Amino acid sequence: MAIPDYADERSYKFFSRSLVGTKHGEGGTGYCVSWNTSAEGLEPTAVYPNCTCIYCGNRANPIQAGLRRPRSTYIGEDDRDYNVTGYACCCKGAMDEGEHKLKVAELKERHAQELEALEKQRPTPDPEVFKAFAEDMARQMARKALDRFKWGKDPVKVARRLAEQARGD
Repeated sequence: MAIPDYADERSYKFFSRSLVGTKHGEGGTGYCVSWNTSAEGLEPTAVYPNCTCIYCGNRANPIQAGLRRPRSTYIGEDDRDYNVTGYACCCKGAMDEGEHKLKVAELKERHAQELEALEKQRPTPDPEVFKAFAEDMARQMARKALDRFKWGKDPVKVARRLAEQARGD
């Protein structure tokens, strides 16, 4: 596979070049170019359900993000994930989509930082005002508790006291 003619130059980093022999390869160069399914920075792009690119109509290439992990140190064991995690095309539209996603992520990060900085500028309440409020509430609660204590648990006394308060005596 050679780099397709519809490939954008920004996608060249997702292709790898391998030595296959002196007389073999593309054009007798000895090298073969292929899509690197686990290339760093490779992210899925928009495709139709049949894996066709929505921008150029060509077949999108698979992505195997699980292969980015290093091989196991034990001989014969490979715990990397070979599953296809998405598809990406190498056309101009797909590369523009990737740049757009990066810009959106950058703007969201910058927005979050600005919100955090704004939150740090939020005015703080005066501790003296809070202290005065808490003391006032404590006095009111103590007064109500004392009144209830004075009334006792006799329902007749409680009813008379409530009636007196309602009349304004």
